[in-house]
Amino acid sequence: MTSQKTNKERKKDRKKEDGRSKAPCFINFIRCCYCSFSTKHACVVLVGLYEAPKKPESAIDFIKEYLGASMNTDADSLKTKVEEQNKALQAKDKEIAELNAKIASLQANNTHD
Repeated sequence: MTSQKTNKERKKDRKKEDGRSKAPCFINFIRCCYCSFSTKHACVVLVGLYEAPKKPESAIDFIKEYLGASMNTDADSLKTKVEEQNKALQAKDKEIAELNAKIASLQANNTHD
């Protein structure tokens, strides 16, 4: 007499098989991903997400943190620095324009003498 499995038993067996087969498939996927630089980073993040004990609420924040991107405080300080440098650049441009005008007037005076 052969024992036939119920649908529940078949589903349990499939889940066990799926659980076992996911890891090798995932590892093969990662090996294939190392072909290019940007794909490598994506795979590294995916591995980090896979290994994370607690799943993050925001995927973007997880990716930024995992890849070492600067957080908002760093971004704000960088924006401030850029604004300061733009102001300094404008002041230098104004000074250069004034000096060029002065040189032009001195050259004009030397040609008339």
